[in-house]
Amino acid sequence: MASLGTTCAFHGVPLMAHGGNNFYENGRRLYEGRTDVVGPVRKLYQEAAKSVGYGEREGNMAYYSADLVFSGRALTQRVPKKGAWRLYRYLEADRERKFKQLGKRGLWFEFGSSASTLEQLSSESKK
Repeated sequence: MASLGTTCAFHGVPLMAHGGNNFYENGRRLYEGRTDVVGPVRKLYQEAAKSVGYGEREGNMAYYSADLVFSGRALTQRVPKKGAWRLYRYLEADRERKFKQLGKRGLWFEFGSSASTLEQLSSESKK
């Protein structure tokens, strides 16, 4: 049986890796004024695609798709409501979807970044 730490690592590490990679790529784009920045996580996707007979394009499409899945999962996961307390564990009534806890700005930012990812995925699929 998997421990809680294993579960957190299974779900958390890819999410943190994608977030860190996005931060790295966007930061370098802004700082250096380049549009061809490829971070280490995207490079892994590209190398994995090449190893099974595809190209960088398919690796990028897999990266963008995974990014959207991680964003969607993070928004829809059930988390404890603000002010909820527990004795041993949270009851289902003490949980709500994460997007309900985001303010309007946070939600708009999330939708904007997902729209940008969708645009990149669309342009990559047309190459």
